Amino acid sequence: MGWYDYRVHRGIERYAVEHDWHLYPDVTKEKVIPWGWDGDGVLAWLGAGDDLAEFVMQLRKPTVDFSYRRKHLPLPRVLVDHREVARIVAEYFVSRGLQNFVYYSDVDNWAFNENGNWFDVVFKVLRIQLQVAKVAPVP
Repeated sequence: MGWYDYRVHRGIERYAVEHDWHLYPDVTKEKVIPWGWDGDGVLAWLGAGDDLAEFVMQLRKPTVDFSYRRKHLPLPRVLVDHREVARIVAEYFVSRGLQNFVYYSDVDNWAFNENGNWFDVVFKVLRIQLQVAKVAPVP
């Protein structure tokens, strides 16, 4: 996956144990196509190249995607709730008396941009100044 949150893996692990799944961790590396694999279902981050998405779709196996980049594909998804992330962050900072904030990302990524946009909305509702720093890509 292009991002990491241990809770996603813990949830998958818990569900797999409860349902007698067998997970094959060697194919959990990002952008690696597991040619010849013939399992029962796919948990994938399909935000990378077309070749992986095409491979997964041709399998015709139950699939859950961890990205929103290919929203045209008819798949269930597990995604971050960016609005809730912003609310929790604001609550955490404000409850500690902090008053000045900046949101910074040096990567042009829709998910990071979404976080910044929701931070801006939540902090405006709270009438708190938030600076959003966007860095131009380095050539």
